[in-house]
Amino acid sequence: MPIIYKPDYPVTNILLKNSFVQMMFAKLFRPAKNIHYQRERLILPDGDFLDLDWAKQGSQTLAIVCDGLEGNSARLYVKSTVETLNENSIDALAINYRGCSGENNKKYFLQYGETADYSYIIDHVLASQNYEKIVLVGCSVGGNLILKYLCDKSSDLNKRIKAAFTISPTVDLLSSCEELHTLKDWLVLKGFLFLLFQRVWKMRDSFERKVYLWDFFRIKTFKNFYDRYVFRQSQLPLDQYLKSNSAFELLEKITIPSYILLSQDDPMVDAEFYPYIQAENNPNITLHITKYGGHVGFINFNQKSFWSESVMNEFFKSVIS
Repeated sequence: MPIIYKPDYPVTNILLKNSFVQMMFAKLFRPAKNIHYQRERLILPDGDFLDLDWAKQGSQTLAIVCDGLEGNSARLYVKSTVETLNENSIDALAINYRGCSGENNKKYFLQYGETADYSYIIDHVLASQNYEKIVLVGCSVGGNLILKYLCDKSSDLNKRIKAAFTISPTVDLLSSCEELHTLKDWLVLKGFLFLLFQRVWKMRDSFERKVYLWDFFRIKTFKNFYDRYVFRQSQLPLDQYLKSNSAFELLEKITIPSYILLSQDDPMVDAEFYPYIQAENNPNITLHITKYGGHVGFINFNQKSFWSESVMNEFFKSVIS
């Protein structure tokens, strides 16, 4: 069945029925991971760069891992995913979006859902590495990115790319942005805006308009931020930008086994944008809906890895063995 509800995520503590607790604990209190990356700097056609972090075990299978909004390879949930992959004999490549690797980029400030950079990374990996099989892993915005890439490449996807696993993908960016502006996600919105403004401040000399510290207090919504700092780069109004970079309406194009793990209490995903119809119409999509889990949560206090990572392992075992 392309839509499944079992196994359900096992709630071991009543606090884990709260989606905000799930999201915060998963980001801040995962066990520390000893991942020793080897960094590669990839120069892009426009002269800018991306930093790629490798964690190799000598495997013939590689997982390319994409994080969420303003994340990077050092985030605990990324390291936890990488460690789990390595322990299951899969090499991992954790990518850093422009501006998120610890060093400011030269050109673009924000690129979420745009697949040009991601496509360039995959082309680079295919040309420079001899992996027999490649799988894609994405969390939140990163989940949308890889699903959008698979839709864009549906007619000419490289045959070495075998499967994709996504955790809490925000497959409709516009509705997820609107969810951020609800009262229940007010604190999360402020956190994201603060992270984004920190990058603006570090890059302040590259903006046409003068940037002042007190500008942060004038930014009440993501649209305020986008209009002030991103619009000149994208040349699209926010609604069009988000719609054009969302995977939701294109998912029926996916041609390889792709797993979408979502919880019913995800505060970042509107109930109207769970891809039930796409999963029913495309046998390549497995849509797994749990009752609890929050947004990239699925905490399991008593186990070495989180529950979502165990689901990921079982899925990859089934499709790449």
